[in-house]
Amino acid sequence: MESEKTVWGVFVGDNGQQIEVFNSNLGPFPPQAGTEGFIAIGWPAIGNLTMYEGNYDNYIRMFRIVYHTEGMPENAFKTKANMPWKFAFEMKQGDWVISPCSVHKLILVGEIVGPYRADFHREDRDELGFYGKRWPDFVHLRKVKWQHVIRINDPRYEQLNRIGQLTISRSHLTFDELRDILDSDSHQKRKFVTNGQHRPNLFAYATKELSQDAMICWLIEWAATQANDLGEQALRNLGRAFVESLLGKHGKHVQGEVQSAEIYQQDNGIDVLARIRDESAEHILLIEDKTHTNAHNNQLQRYREAVRDGKTQLGVVSEHWPIYLKTGNQSLASDREIETTGFKVFRRDDFLKVLTGYPGSHPIVTNFRDHLRKLEDDFKSYDAWREDNDRNAWSWAGWEGFYRRLEHEFETENRGTWDWGYVPNPAGGFLGLGWTPFDTDDKTTFYVLLEVVPGNPRRQKLCFKVWVDRDNLRDAHMRARNFYELFCEADAENRIIEPDKFGSGANMTVGWWRGEWLVFGADGRLDFVEIANNLRWAQGIVDGLNGHSSC
Repeated sequence: MESEKTVWGVFVGDNGQQIEVFNSNLGPFPPQAGTEGFIAIGWPAIGNLTMYEGNYDNYIRMFRIVYHTEGMPENAFKTKANMPWKFAFEMKQGDWVISPCSVHKLILVGEIVGPYRADFHREDRDELGFYGKRWPDFVHLRKVKWQHVIRINDPRYEQLNRIGQLTISRSHLTFDELRDILDSDSHQKRKFVTNGQHRPNLFAYATKELSQDAMICWLIEWAATQANDLGEQALRNLGRAFVESLLGKHGKHVQGEVQSAEIYQQDNGIDVLARIRDESAEHILLIEDKTHTNAHNNQLQRYREAVRDGKTQLGVVSEHWPIYLKTGNQSLASDREIETTGFKVFRRDDFLKVLTGYPGSHPIVTNFRDHLRKLEDDFKSYDAWREDNDRNAWSWAGWEGFYRRLEHEFETENRGTWDWGYVPNPAGGFLGLGWTPFDTDDKTTFYVLLEVVPGNPRRQKLCFKVWVDRDNLRDAHMRARNFYELFCEADAENRIIEPDKFGSGANMTVGWWRGEWLVFGADGRLDFVEIANNLRWAQGIVDGLNGHSSC
């Protein structure tokens, strides 16, 4: 019966960061509806779980031995030990699974269609498609038919991203409740209503990265296509300008006209690979195309190695020019990290500069240009925020733009790494801006984190936090007030207040900024200079802890 199906929450790796490894063999990630893949967990030392079937006591005894759980509270031990057991013996075919991934800012939802299986000898690598990818020590597997990809900007995301922090857990949702949430998409997110004045845009419907891959390939092909009329000449010029802009990131240029272009998609997982010949040379472009997801699992290095080692359809090439094309939002720190791999970041504003020079009226081009402009306008919407605004209306993308603007305030300062991004947690997650923390000698880290839940002004706080090594976690909770008092000792201006409650995880909030950290000028606009000064002061508190005992 449908109502008897259990809904499970499973993280494949920390915050789901390994899920792509097990779900990209049959096509690009994230998987299309109806595609089969896997969920997987670790705990390899316990061995093939089928040998414990029907003998829970023997399983528990062996788990104690191989994972050295002496001194662990019994309830904590049972919570840990029960997760693999549930995965193998309580999870049934026909149950459903919710599997979040913070790297890609999405949730996969699907039906479990296979029994438990173990892959200790990795004899299934060719079948499962894991060869050549980073292989974690996740040896316990279940086959899943994925049915839904829920992205972070989907109204259903927050409802489904509350499966707790355990690797495996039963969801609080019944199957009927899950189905109602999934079905609500047809009435909310994907409902389009026209009043006769709004112009339809193809890319309001074609939202997947594959659609953007197609746009990239289409433009490159136009660069090498002979024009038969003025409209086609405008497209040829646009294609050439696009190729020139991509090559320009590496200081290279198109000489004369583009003579030919070989274009490959998903060759060794590479989104777009192109050999472009102009009047004097050939250029190899390796393009990793991203919308709202991020690089992960050393994929950029793997792609470069595949091209360099002659493993693609291009064969052996002398040099290539890798491009990380990103039309979604990401931090300056992420840009810098990507460029350490040899890739050059080609951002949305770079794309818009190319598209803005197009004088024609081809609807594919104008639709894509309008689509990117809408994303850019939302990203920069923070510039229109005023003190008397309804902050519930400030968008997620606007807050991302606000964070990126703050990064520019600190670009010339030598204060360590500043970065921002989505931070998952059992309450649905938040958009966080953080700084390099100070580490003490006893596995305790002090840091400052700006936590913003867009659309919820009560959850937009500047927090003083402590990270505690899990081995010291129980004792740290007992010392939470002492941590708060330690921050207060370093606070010469009495700006830190006690939070409503102290945290219960490895990352604990032990203090809040008193009053409003967001500053507006006399004109009602955001005062970034003063906002940055507040953040510098908050970071100064952490710096002031240098040399203190952590209680």
